[in-house]
Amino acid sequence: MKKVLAIDLGASSGRVIRGYFNRDGNTIKLEEIHRFANNPIEINGTLHWDFNNLLDEIKTGISKAGAFDSLGIDTWGVDFGLIGKDGQLLEPPVHYRDKRTDGISEEAFKLISKEKLLEITAIGFMEINTVFQLFALKRQRPTLLENAEKLLLMPDLLNYMLTGNMQTELSIASTTQMLDAKSGAWSDEVLNALGLPKRLLTPIVQSGAVIGKHENADVIAVCGHDTQCAIAAVPSYEDDFIYISCGTWSLFGTEASAPILNEFNFSNEIGFGGKITLLKNITGLYHVQELRKKHNNLEYAELEKLDETRRIYENLAAEHAQAFKEIKACTGKNYKTIHIVGGGSQSALLCQLTANACNCEVKAGPVEATALGNIAIQLITSGEIADLKTARKVIARSCKVKTYLPEG
Repeated sequence: MKKVLAIDLGASSGRVIRGYFNRDGNTIKLEEIHRFANNPIEINGTLHWDFNNLLDEIKTGISKAGAFDSLGIDTWGVDFGLIGKDGQLLEPPVHYRDKRTDGISEEAFKLISKEKLLEITAIGFMEINTVFQLFALKRQRPTLLENAEKLLLMPDLLNYMLTGNMQTELSIASTTQMLDAKSGAWSDEVLNALGLPKRLLTPIVQSGAVIGKHENADVIAVCGHDTQCAIAAVPSYEDDFIYISCGTWSLFGTEASAPILNEFNFSNEIGFGGKITLLKNITGLYHVQELRKKHNNLEYAELEKLDETRRIYENLAAEHAQAFKEIKACTGKNYKTIHIVGGGSQSALLCQLTANACNCEVKAGPVEATALGNIAIQLITSGEIADLKTARKVIARSCKVKTYLPEG
């Protein structure tokens, strides 16, 4: 039985999960080894991730896991750390909810037009995107950039701390809005227009590359972007499907054969095997999570009885319906199934409201999609599973999926 570790960091918590691949049954079983909170810290008025604590928690989880064959790390996108000439982290990575990028995109568009940036990168505009964070840093704290030797996005930064090797995995690179969508390489045109130093960027490696060793186990650059791991775990037997990876954010999208430029602010990110994932970022369960804090961490089943929660879910379902309409306009396709994966798939209320609003069948699950996708990519790399299509069939056999049909 193959044993691998998925280290999955979300915006509010992290987990170290062990995956067992049963070769006889062709199924994956998950075991949570370690779970920990991911709470930001404020330093001199700037919001940062508590990186040293996150790294310590990851190492604790690894030590609890015992023997394993490989590990992979996935996190949220866009955020990064800067490495100094001595190989050390200059400061904890800044949190994407910090205010340093407020209004910065308009300043950037004076140097490169919005239309040109979209044409090159095929990424929708959000001021939290790495390109705007780095542009803000160049204007506000140029000395910090001068003292930096390399920039590493969050999963790559953690991989560096475990292996000593620096590289940028392709899926997480595609969240930066600094990648040329046609070539898959860093865009000299974008970097030069904004005066951003290319010397900070590391070579790009494909998702699934073996990038080093930690405690005699292979460290695999799975899709570093957690959304792409979740998409890899969508248990669909169809080529054309809609996914909603629903956690703090609700990522609504589909897979495409090539980037699709559009007027709806959908991004064309890169998933496992070079697949293009056409998606839109929608605020997901963030407001529900904040509401839960107000009610002393009330269980979600009880929380959903509150009118305020229902209103949040109704608004989210309406946003799903609008995105569904837009994505059909982008692709010219009709879709018979929407797959909701991640934490939001546990809410029968949200799933039913989404089915109603979209007038489409919704299949909910797996909840642990990100960890399953992370593990599946490791198993493909090691040759245990043939390819992504096979992995999705294995995942479908390994988890429970519930179907919701439109009412009324």
